[in-house]
Amino acid sequence: MKRCDECNLNIKDNAVVCPLCLRELTNLDGKTEREVYPELLKIPPYNFLMRLLIFLSVAGAAASVVVNVLTDASAIWSISVVTAIAYFWASIRTLLKKNSNAAFKIFVQTIFTSILCVVMEAQTGKFDWSLSYAIPSIFTIGSIIVIVMIILNRTNWANYVIYQCLIAVFGFVPLLFYWLKISNSLAASAVSVGVSFLSLLTTFVFGDRTIKNEFKRRFHF
Repeated sequence: MKRCDECNLNIKDNAVVCPLCLRELTNLDGKTEREVYPELLKIPPYNFLMRLLIFLSVAGAAASVVVNVLTDASAIWSISVVTAIAYFWASIRTLLKKNSNAAFKIFVQTIFTSILCVVMEAQTGKFDWSLSYAIPSIFTIGSIIVIVMIILNRTNWANYVIYQCLIAVFGFVPLLFYWLKISNSLAASAVSVGVSFLSLLTTFVFGDRTIKNEFKRRFHF
């Protein structure tokens, strides 16, 4: 047992100085006490793992470009690989972001997933499934997920409402694609527009003063 004569404290570990006043401690009985606090396990540094993943991502992207050029430069499939890697990092950055709005994460995922689908299909020279089916489905699912989140946690509606409306607005884009004749699925476009319309209608009909104040705060009107 050790003691600090200045602070009148007994110290139950092997400290040499007082943790309060930093004066040298007096050993009362000459015995060495066990450490009060257990030794922390050493965890591999987080930065090393991130650097390793970055290295593998850059190496993989570079390797895909080189192989693409050396084998068949007419089909630029390496763009899909690079886009997929960029999508991976955008997703990781968004998902691991602390104190980030859950609806914001869903919104970012819908945007990047749509871009990934378009880029991947662009390699075929056509846009049959990405504009006609993938994008309408992505924004339909995104709207439904945010609506379910609001139902389960209505107290956070004010925090979700901006991204809910953004996803809903993007949900009308498939109808524009169909009108411009660059997509060929009226059913998928109609479902996306219908879910988006219901999402916006729900906000304006059932949204309370907190929701309206959130719009005023964000858009300054």
